[in-house]
Amino acid sequence: QAQEKLTHFYVDRSSVDLKLVITPINDRIAFLQTPIFGQTDAMQGFFIKNLIIMLLTLISLTILSVYSITLYFSKEHKILHLQIGIYFLLVSGSLLLSNEGIVAVFLNFSDSLVKLKTIAGILAAVPLYFIVAAINQVVLSKAKISRFLSFIALVLFLILIAPLEIYRPLEIIIWVCL
Repeated sequence: QAQEKLTHFYVDRSSVDLKLVITPINDRIAFLQTPIFGQTDAMQGFFIKNLIIMLLTLISLTILSVYSITLYFSKEHKILHLQIGIYFLLVSGSLLLSNEGIVAVFLNFSDSLVKLKTIAGILAAVPLYFIVAAINQVVLSKAKISRFLSFIALVLFLILIAPLEIYRPLEIIIWVCL
């Protein structure tokens, strides 16, 4: 099984010979991310800049989430505030677990973290569904809500039990269906 791992190359010289060995998986060869090469100081600056941007994004989303949830509990108890707060919280969790996120910097990126990121992203679709319905002033029937939540539950179950070989194509299909 192939392990996805974010790899940074630091080089102190201006010229380096690099041999890239690519092993096909499921009869496909592709880069999930374009490799970035550069001198040590440039790569470290690039890495730190991306880390700071990710931190600022996470902090902003978390502040918006806490603000919206606090607004829900302190004012008129508008359900839209709670939905927006939960949505931002789940999106920040998904970003935190992404392969460019903070967790990837400090931990080895495992299959379970990849699945957890996807689960957080899919769970973020639930409040988003209700937010869009509220903004468009669509009244959702209990049947529509139960079908949607059943679909989400089925998707989450499939993600949890899927082996890595079929997880990637399954994830693409799920995002297209959502």
